This record gives sequence, structure tokens and C-alpha cells, in this order.
Amino acid sequence: MTLLSKPIPWTDEEIEGPVPLRFERIAAGLPEHTAVRADDDRFTYGELNRLANGVAAAVSAVEPEPGAPVGIVLGHQALTIAAMIGVLKSGCLYSVLDPGLPEGRLAFLLEDLGAGLVLTDAAHLAIAQKPASGKATVERIDRIDPVAANPPVRGSGRDLAAVFYTSGSTGQPKGVARRHGMVVMGSFMDYQLRETVPSERQSSLFGYGYGASVSDVFGALLTGSVLCPFDFKQHGITGLTDWVERERISFLHLPVALLRQWMSSLHGENLFPYLRILHLGGYAITRSDILRSRELFSPGLVIEHRLSTTETSNITRNYVDAGTELPEHILPAGHPVEAKEILILDAAGRPLTSGETGEIAIRSPLLADGYWRRPELSRPVFIPDPEGGPETVYKTGDLGRLLPDGGLVHLGRKDHQLKLRGYRVELSEIESVLLAQTGVTEAVVLADERPAAEPRLIAYLSFDSGDPDLAALRESLGAQLPEYMIPNLILPVDAFPMTPTGKVDRKALPAPPRTRPKVSAVFRPPETELEMAVAALWEDVLGLDGLGADDPFFELGGDSLSAARILQRAASAGYRELPLGDFYQAPTISGTAALLIATSGPTRPDRSIERALDQLEDF
Repeated sequence: MTLLSKPIPWTDEEIEGPVPLRFERIAAGLPEHTAVRADDDRFTYGELNRLANGVAAAVSAVEPEPGAPVGIVLGHQALTIAAMIGVLKSGCLYSVLDPGLPEGRLAFLLEDLGAGLVLTDAAHLAIAQKPASGKATVERIDRIDPVAANPPVRGSGRDLAAVFYTSGSTGQPKGVARRHGMVVMGSFMDYQLRETVPSERQSSLFGYGYGASVSDVFGALLTGSVLCPFDFKQHGITGLTDWVERERISFLHLPVALLRQWMSSLHGENLFPYLRILHLGGYAITRSDILRSRELFSPGLVIEHRLSTTETSNITRNYVDAGTELPEHILPAGHPVEAKEILILDAAGRPLTSGETGEIAIRSPLLADGYWRRPELSRPVFIPDPEGGPETVYKTGDLGRLLPDGGLVHLGRKDHQLKLRGYRVELSEIESVLLAQTGVTEAVVLADERPAAEPRLIAYLSFDSGDPDLAALRESLGAQLPEYMIPNLILPVDAFPMTPTGKVDRKALPAPPRTRPKVSAVFRPPETELEMAVAALWEDVLGLDGLGADDPFFELGGDSLSAARILQRAASAGYRELPLGDFYQAPTISGTAALLIATSGPTRPDRSIERALDQLEDF
């Protein structure tokens, strides 16, 4: 057995120490082995360590005090890795800032970070200099000479290692401060569970400024394996397929949303025989996801699904192999990892028992050190243990429930809840039912708030064929969901907008159009004066234009509440009030017009429907 096919064991000192302690041992033992392989930009462990030593010396010359923040403005490249490790060797903490950010946002991040030093290269110098505005020293890392001797290892696992910026609820990003111990323990646990050896090749698709990158970067470099950066923004899905095959990637880390897009582009079976572990995160995974992966990939592939946050790193793991049974459509998020305990809290912050739904909270000594310089944001979510223990508890903002065996069912974000007709609705539940439908490959449901009206549910769907049968889809949903949970609008999309961490960017989804959607009826314009008057009512209530006289009401996104509102509006205009049951017998514009003609003429409108609507809106 060669050195590259044997795991490199850890010492207790390395497990409890800072990142450079373990990295330097790996570099000393494998100096000629490839550490980072990014197209033509490559470093061996020896080269990477020497350049990181040079960076550490340059950082210490500007920031001699340990713990100072250092900004890194570089692309998704091997040089960025050297900068990160060099900063850690100096005893400072790093924050990688995307050079593609708008100038104003980059300036805000540098100001918030309080960096006295920014590392960059010739290609990004102008970008780094402008927002720094003389407040920070800007140093070109591509001019730094390698240094053979390692600096003294500084600090411990308790010291801060990095700040990762995530979106803030106020619109301003907030920094999440992680300690060396979080980084090292995560890498050590991956090593134990995966039995990682130096010959492995680990993907790196996430920008290094995001917390999701940590398990890839240090999961590789602290085990002696090869880190393989891939710029997804530049090369896309097609490039990913070629790259995984060419580089013989064995550990591939993808968000679930990106996996679905990727699998929809693949054909064949037993693809990528070197791929050993497919690490998924971002969303819950479904039975459909697993069955499709079994069609495409080799039988030996293991799917490792994790629930993580930037503030906690990994929370749960769930391993799925060829023999795993799939009794439920949505797979559980798995069991908590070592040193993490899951609590389910009610609205008052009290722990709930198994089977009850509430907010997921994490109790652990391995949590982020709050939000960088934002105690007012930290206090509401980094709370004392409600059961009186010594550990801090982080409230995730996600909903879930615990299974009797301790596993976690993840139910999505708290802010993806809404109230419809007095019922509490989880948008993630609707999404899971949509994902179970034949031909649906991705689903996102949003609530379109409208003044003086119930929210309208909009489903954005991608399909594995170009001509989905939306009428059949609605019929299937009607058999599985109550009426108030069936989306009013179903909008097919070719590709979902993605965030830099590979999740669907819900805010970037297109606004629902007012144009007539695709329905089963052939378009026939309203012809009579009454049909045109009824069409105007339908269009106003449904928020659509250009409706046909024979368009089916429910395929247009109508429901019982909007039907009642149409009939009430007709009654207010002087027509006899029609029972909802009659409307359901002929739910088209022409059918409604015919029913109104068949009545005995205008009468004083009965206000019973209007009163019922008022009661519904009081919920």
C-alpha cells in the first residue's frame, strides 16, 4: 500500500490546535504531492506551504498583533488558498471578499471587517484599491517571495480563524466569525467518516468567502488530498460534467438545486466511476433525487446529505447508498454530528418533545463566535441554554421536528410560512408535493402578497420535457393537497437563478406576468357584451389579462375564494347572486355569462357572499 492510499492519522494536539499545526505536518510529509489543482494553476504541498510562509511574513509586517482581520480580494484560484493559509500562519484571521461584488458592497464589507491589510494580485489590484480608499494597506500576493522556514505556530483552537459574510435580514450583510476549532474538528470528522486518503480529489465549487467552502478546502488540505477548484460561474453545467470526468473527482460537493440541474443534463449509466461521495446541502433531498442518481451514477456511490449553516457548520448527516430504503418522499436530514445537539423550540424558546414542530436550535461548544462586531444581531439568536447548561444555543430560523430515533426532519425556513384562510401553510410542504410529480425536476413556491386580497401562491417549476401538461399536473395536485395549498399560478422556467452558494435565488425569480397562461382550452375571445363584462371581472380578480371565453377557471389559478369574490362583484353590479355550486358547474367566462342570462333579471344583491368574504379575511 502506497503512502497516498493510506489515511494520515491525527494527533490529539492537532485535533485541539489551530489549522497551521495540522497543515504543516501534512506539507512536511507530502512535499511533492499536489495540494491544489486548478487548470494550469497548481501547487504541491511544499510549494503551497512556502508561499503561505511568505504571506505570513508579509502580513506580520503590517499586522503584528494576532487576531487582526485581513481581507483577501482574489478570484476562485489556487493563489487564494495560499493567502488564506498564510494569514492563519500569521495568527490573524482572514475574510475572502468576491472581487465581482459591486464597488459599494465591497467597500461596506471592508469597512465592516475593519481590515488594515488587503491581499490581492495584479488582476484584481484596481478592484481592491478603490474601496480600500487609503484606509487599508493593499499588498500584491503575486509579488511575495516564498519562505522555506515555517513561522512559530501561534494560538489555539479557540482563536478566530475567519469571517464569512452572509445576507442580513436588514439588507446589510453580516459577518459570521468561526474559530480554528470549528474548522479543524469539521475536517477531522470528515476524515473519520470518509476514511480520506491523499489520493482523493475534492471538488471546490463554492467561493472561498462562503462558509460552505470550509469543508472542501480544509477537508482536503488537512488530510493530504487534492483540492480541485472549479469556477461554476464561468464554465457552467456542461463544463462541470467534463471537469468531473477529466479530473477524476472522488468527493463532489453540490447544492441540491444544482444537482437537479446537473442530472437533468446527463444521459447514460455508471457515469463517473471515480466519484465516491456526493456531498449535498442546501435543501432537503427527495426520493426522486435518489432514484435519478441511481440511474446515472455507479452503484458504489454514497450520497452524503448534510444540514449546515454558516453559524454552526455541519449539524446533521444522512448517508444514502444503493441499499438504502426510501419509504418517504422527503428524506430526513439525518442525525446530529459529533459535538452538536439539536433542540426544537416553541415560540417562547422552550424545548419541545419528539414529534412536535418548532424552530431548530443547536447546542454545541463548536458554534460561530456570534456576528462580527454586531452584538445586537448576535443576542437574539445566540442564546443561553434554555435548559440551564453551559453551552451556547444557536436558533437557526428553520423549522423541524425530531423523530423517535433522534433523526431530524427539516421543514424549511420559518419565513416561508404564511396564513391562508385561517390555515398555517408551509411553502416547503407544497414544494415537496410538486417535486414528487412526474416530470418536475425543481420547484419553488412563493407567496405573492396583494393589497386587500389573499396572498396568491406562485409555483416556479422546471420540467424534464419542454411541453408539460399543466392541466394534468393541477389534477394530480388536487388529489394530494387541499384547495388552499394548490398554487394559483404555475410558471415553467428553463433555469432557476442561483445564489453564489448554489441555492435558488428566490428574490431574483421573475414577477408573475399578467398574460394569459397556457391552458387546455383553445383561445376564443369574449364576444357578447356580458361575456366581456364577466371577462373584466375575472381579469381583475385573477390578476390576468387577455382571457378567453372558454378558459377553465381553475387552470387559470382560480379557487373558491376568488370565485366567491367574482360572484359577489357580479351581484354588486346588479345581477342576481349565483350559488358557488352553480358556478362550479360551468367555470368559464361563457358559462358564467350564460348562468347570469338564465336568471330572472337584476335584483337587489344578496350580501351573504360579501359577509362570508369579510369573515374569511378576518382570519
